[in-house]
Amino acid sequence: MESKKYELFSESMHSLQKNSLFIKKLFPINTEEKYNDVLSIIDLLVDTNSDDVITTCLINKLTQEIESYEDHNINEIKIFVEKCTSKNNDITIIRTLMDQNNLSFSELPEIGDKAAVSKVLSGKKNLNRRHIEKICNRFSIPHSMFFMNNN
Repeated sequence: MESKKYELFSESMHSLQKNSLFIKKLFPINTEEKYNDVLSIIDLLVDTNSDDVITTCLINKLTQEIESYEDHNINEIKIFVEKCTSKNNDITIIRTLMDQNNLSFSELPEIGDKAAVSKVLSGKKNLNRRHIEKICNRFSIPHSMFFMNNN
């Protein structure tokens, strides 16, 4: 009986040491890739439905690190949201459509040539009704998107 307890203890310690080395490679979480890796590991650990002490401690440590990374990056998210909401709604929509469809300035004939698109995106020129109508038809979006208030 004592040898069985010792064997279990020894296996647990070995597992803990192995996991510790693995975990040290993940920390600190300072990239999106590591962040996603740790989230995946947590999912796998939770899916095991194991309630042993080592797994529980591991999940707790990983969760703390995830929270720390998210808290650190919340400022970047706030800055991004502020930039998006402070822009002219037309500019935001056009930039989003360009990003989602991998379009260059010259690939929006609904607005005009490359220079015209540049002027719209820099706020030097406004979209007119004809531009909006053509863009909405091409991308199958409602006209009302261009008239939403950002505030």
